[in-house]
Amino acid sequence: MWSDIDGDTLHIRRGVYIDNHTPSVVEYKAKTKGSIRTLPLPQKLKELLEELPQTSEFIFASANGKIMEPHNFNRAYYKVLNSIIEKEPSLEKLSPHCLRHTYATLTLSANPNLRNVQTLLGHTDPKTTAKYTHPDMVELSKTSNQFLELLEANKEHNQHRLP
Repeated sequence: MWSDIDGDTLHIRRGVYIDNHTPSVVEYKAKTKGSIRTLPLPQKLKELLEELPQTSEFIFASANGKIMEPHNFNRAYYKVLNSIIEKEPSLEKLSPHCLRHTYATLTLSANPNLRNVQTLLGHTDPKTTAKYTHPDMVELSKTSNQFLELLEANKEHNQHRLP
């Protein structure tokens, strides 16, 4: 909801549930305890959100201003994605869930702190977050080289020690 944006923070404090084929919003209830959280709102994302029309209390609303049903959200998502892919054919058609995996992997690559990624994704268990991250050959190579550099540094350090 627009009211969840507070300066440079985003409050995630509700869940959407389907009851009798109708979506409803439930305050302070979500899939897991970690889902309710406050996150920093990057400046670029804030600027992009500010460009959206505020026609409803919901940032992503249906045509009548209500919360979107999941299948309507997916339909709208793929419509936007297809228009982007028309302009940029090299992009892959990824589901919203796959984008969570991509976000987790790239975020962990940028800052190798699994706990931070866990908090950003709203996971309660770090094992879940670990399943969302996928190391690539560049990252594996970098880690392997760092290990070899550590061995070299340790070897040089031990050569200069007194008997």
